[in-house]
Amino acid sequence: MLISCSVFGKEFYTDGIVKKDLGLNPEQLVREYVKRDANGEFLQTNEWWNSAVACPECMGGPDTFTVISSYKIRKISNLQFEVTYDIEGTLSGASFKTEKRKDPESFTVVKTQWGFKLDKKSFQMVRADVALKKYGGTLDKTSLGAVKSIKVTVGPE
Repeated sequence: MLISCSVFGKEFYTDGIVKKDLGLNPEQLVREYVKRDANGEFLQTNEWWNSAVACPECMGGPDTFTVISSYKIRKISNLQFEVTYDIEGTLSGASFKTEKRKDPESFTVVKTQWGFKLDKKSFQMVRADVALKKYGGTLDKTSLGAVKSIKVTVGPE
């Protein structure tokens, strides 16, 4: 059965929703999600992530992930947040491509019968120090040097 919901006039589907309430309010959910993402927890299958998003089946896993140096969370309303990432580049396979920019991402939280969940969300915004620890041994020399030179200004919380 396909379950659909409408939030702010936007239709989304909750097929595949994990029927587990994480017990977090919307702001706690966003903060925990962003922290875990930055810590690299979503680079592989993760039960917490599956429970945090409204439709885990709607969100594929990319082969490339984004390397960040910091992020800032701003509350827009009770259910909407903006996270601005300081992006350093992308890591794919054995290479890192520098792409410095600020990237504001909107996060919308929806209320389901299984607690608050995130609507579709970008993910795999990983701190440079985490990327280096997990993948440093597989990077080519130039990429390794580039990732090592990134100053991370937000740490594990």
